[in-house]
Amino acid sequence: MCEQPGQYEYGACIDGRCEYVCAEGAVRCDGICTFLGWDPSNCGACGNACDQPGPNEYAACIDGRCEYGCYEGAVLCDGACTFLGWDTSNCGACGNVCDASTPYCNNGECIRGDEPCPGGGTRCSGVCTNIAFDTLNCGACGNVCAGGQTCSGGVCQLPF
Repeated sequence: MCEQPGQYEYGACIDGRCEYVCAEGAVRCDGICTFLGWDPSNCGACGNACDQPGPNEYAACIDGRCEYGCYEGAVLCDGACTFLGWDTSNCGACGNVCDASTPYCNNGECIRGDEPCPGGGTRCSGVCTNIAFDTLNCGACGNVCAGGQTCSGGVCQLPF
C-alpha cells in the first residue's frame, strides 16, 4: 500500500512499487514538491528562502523573486516600515522625533502621555493604541506578533 502523495504530487503503484511525480510546473526540493514561483522557502530555486520580514512588513515570493512591502497603513522610513501614528522616532512624518517634554506619539502627534486615550484606546508604554490591530500590542500591551504576522481582533495571525 502506497503512502498518500504530498501536496502538488501524484502517486501510483506501478509493478508493485510506489511511484511519485510532482504536478506539472512543480519541482522537488528537499523531497517535497513545490512551485518555485511563489514558495517563500524555495523562491526561484530550491533552498532560496526569502529573508524574514521586519515588523510591520511582509515578504512574498512573486514570480520567483522575494518581494517585501509595508503592511497597509505603514510607510517606509529610513529602510523600515512603521506607523507614523505611533512611532516616537517618526511621529506624524518620517524623522519627526518626540522630545523629552512630549515623549509619546499618539495619532501622529507628540504628547505628554498622561492624557486619556481617545475612542476607548489602550495606553501601552504611554502610547494610545488599538490592541485589536497593533502588531506590537496585540490583544494586550507588549504582546508582539511574530515576524510576518498581523494582528486582527487582538489575535496574531498570518496575513494569507
